[in-house]
Amino acid sequence: METGGSSAASNSETVGSLEAQAVKRKSDDVGWDYGELTLPNNYDKIKCKLCDKAFSGGIYRLKQHIAGLRGNVKPCPKSTPLDKTKCLQALEGSKKIRQDKKERIEEVREEVEISRDNDDVVEIDNAGSKPVRPLGPMDQFARAIYPDASMRKTRQQNINDALFKNRTNEVHTYLAKWVYGAGIPFNAIINDDFQRFCEAVGQFGPGYMPPSQHQLREPLLKKEVERTKQSLKEQEDEWKKSGCSIMTDA
Repeated sequence: METGGSSAASNSETVGSLEAQAVKRKSDDVGWDYGELTLPNNYDKIKCKLCDKAFSGGIYRLKQHIAGLRGNVKPCPKSTPLDKTKCLQALEGSKKIRQDKKERIEEVREEVEISRDNDDVVEIDNAGSKPVRPLGPMDQFARAIYPDASMRKTRQQNINDALFKNRTNEVHTYLAKWVYGAGIPFNAIINDDFQRFCEAVGQFGPGYMPPSQHQLREPLLKKEVERTKQSLKEQEDEWKKSGCSIMTDA
């Protein structure tokens, strides 16, 4: 009996130890110096180590809490000036990373250009009576002469934003189904070539049909091999000028 009780106690201690380890997030993010998970494997539920305040929003929200940024969460009353500075710098660094990533994606997508006729697509307004005038850089400095026209434009813009969000979610759903069903690695969506593919499909418009397996195995593969060889040749020519060498797996 004593052995059984000792074993049960040992098991209880082991479970408690595992649970304690589960709420610790292994990350280099400075925010984890000030917070811990309140639920194992749920990175949205955070508790501040300084003031014991628990809230949702993840480590990003915690850093706002420590930095004293109002709006999404109350500032931590026990955060020191040094703590605030460290978390504020971390937030600014995260913002720059997101901005750099956004600019990179835009640059990649701008490389794509699908040939099309000017009359392929005609945009019309909600009344269906005339083409919509495309907006240019000077529109931010101009305003409508008639207030009622401005109000209609605002309402239409709100409708367009809602429709755009809804359509985006629908496309995301189809993409997610394909990723999960085919076992595609999640990090594949951050690949530059995937971004170019999405931009190309968007420019192509409705009716795009993916290549067959034969096309992928034969003509498209050969074309990509030739493109890679040409790229390597250009690099080799540059090497002859600069004295650098290239190593590649055949």
